[in-house]
Amino acid sequence: MNMTNALLLFAACTSLAPTAMAATGHAHEHGVASLNVARSGGSLLIELDGPLDNFVGFEHAPRNAEQKRRLADALAILREPARVVNLPAAAACRLVDAAVAEPFAEKPGAAHDAGDENHADLEANWHFECANAAALDGFEVTLFKHFPRLGKLRVQVAGDGGQSAQTLRPASAQVGF
Repeated sequence: MNMTNALLLFAACTSLAPTAMAATGHAHEHGVASLNVARSGGSLLIELDGPLDNFVGFEHAPRNAEQKRRLADALAILREPARVVNLPAAAACRLVDAAVAEPFAEKPGAAHDAGDENHADLEANWHFECANAAALDGFEVTLFKHFPRLGKLRVQVAGDGGQSAQTLRPASAQVGF
């Protein structure tokens, strides 16, 4: 399944529960990010969205070498899903697709809004296919280990077993299905 199909899967799963997904729209709140999880059989899609400050300590375009390094380091971590989530080994999951949005990359045809530079977000998504879906009963989120400014994840889960909302913190970072 490619990322487009995975996103369609996520949209289909989440459209089943408008009340659960109403909470996914996040206010720009420092220390807090949103994690949307969709599961259908062995397909697992995880989407992360949160203020850039949670990951690098600033929200504007990097202004010096240190800020450029911090942004590059954060993007590198997010590009390695094994550093973001710990999926059960018995589920035999493999990464199918991943995307990490560059927060200050110019988008073709998009007008630049100077206000965006003051409240940038970081967005990423990962799509996995798991050979043993029965063993995929949850997973650990390891983001907190890499990003100490992140204090809370608001998690929305949609899938074969229904929908749920969870809140994760550094001491309790397990997503359950």
